[in-house]
Amino acid sequence: MTGLLILLLVSASAVWVYLDASRNEIGHDPNRSGLFNMSAGAWGLASLLIWIIGFPAYIIKRKSLVEHAKSNPHPVKNRLLKSFGFAATGLLLIAFTVFNQPAQALPSCTDPHVTNLLMNVLRTSPAGRSGIIFSQINDSSELHSSVNGDFRMCRASVIADGSDVDIQYSVKWQDKDHTAFVVETLRAD
Repeated sequence: MTGLLILLLVSASAVWVYLDASRNEIGHDPNRSGLFNMSAGAWGLASLLIWIIGFPAYIIKRKSLVEHAKSNPHPVKNRLLKSFGFAATGLLLIAFTVFNQPAQALPSCTDPHVTNLLMNVLRTSPAGRSGIIFSQINDSSELHSSVNGDFRMCRASVIADGSDVDIQYSVKWQDKDHTAFVVETLRAD
């Protein structure tokens, strides 16, 4: 979500830079040299593609660029159409980021989140509520997993009332969006 907000900020600032530079008729002057001698479109593109450099540079140089443009204006044709192009490019970057997120992998049987959840499951199970004290999980491992990675069958040695007990448990996705997983105990030996 943070990445999406950053892309939205970058895209909006690039459109603003282009609109501001073109409204002030800032442009490339063939009689001048230097890194900051750019057209309004180049300033917008620099702000979009290398925002961390382009946007602050524009903000810092803006006053001198506007002053220079007053005596050497570079009017921009189709200014609004080009600003829509910047906005569309920014939206495409956002869409690509949102829809190109890698699928989250199901945690392993030995993942601390899984073993902590397993301990909570054991302590709130009928055995745990009847007074059996589950104190430690040892030697957790994976027995097998589904081909698509949506399910893991696991085993562990658990200290219960001072004795080792072998248990089997599963880890699987709770929802189709892969945002939460569940741990279920299957059997104890």
